[in-house]
Amino acid sequence: MDLVALYTQTQDRIVDLVTPLSAPALAGPVPGTPRWTVVQLVAHLAGVCHDVGSGEVDGAATEPWTARQVAAREGRTLPALLAEWRDRTPALLTMLAAPGRADSAAFDILTHEHDLRGALGLAGASDPAAAAAVTARVTGRLNHLVDKHDLPGLRLVADDGEWVCGSAGVAVAGTAPTMEWFRALFGRRSASQILTYRWEGDPTPYFPMFSLFGPLPSADVAEAGAPVPGAS
Repeated sequence: MDLVALYTQTQDRIVDLVTPLSAPALAGPVPGTPRWTVVQLVAHLAGVCHDVGSGEVDGAATEPWTARQVAAREGRTLPALLAEWRDRTPALLTMLAAPGRADSAAFDILTHEHDLRGALGLAGASDPAAAAAVTARVTGRLNHLVDKHDLPGLRLVADDGEWVCGSAGVAVAGTAPTMEWFRALFGRRSASQILTYRWEGDPTPYFPMFSLFGPLPSADVAEAGAPVPGAS
């Protein structure tokens, strides 16, 4: 996976997405990151680029770390945030060129692009190949955790392939579009939303380890394209 291309292409799409937005739209909520508005999410992206590129990574990916990034940029205009983000990008790209040093920043930006898309009424993947590749990478983490907790294998069936997590025999299998696995594995689906997928066996024992970002959200993520539990 070319992480530099993934980052730069996703950044370009985000800039194109948010630049024309009105002030009310920029102040609108983002269901995938419910603590933030659209402009605050852009502030977070600029802050991650600054902090990772500058080596300010103590507490990286924790809520205090990300909250500090947003608070430090409160009141800045969108053009100022985008300018800072662009200015800080070269240092981050240098790190992404050496896989393993800052891989998570590339996964993070793609996740947040789809947070923005979902908030703005745009369903589906902006780049299906990128979403599939990133999903495949994060299933490696789930593979490790399934074995660590001595659970039987879990098969995730997607649009044109599948991922098997765990080395024991498969006992539970779920089928959903690749985009749904991408959103769920990055913590953008509640347990009730994941249960709307087509399941063979009980997936709930896997839910505590399902999301890269900790517990699954307690409330359904009401973004464009997301499943609505109980809907016929």
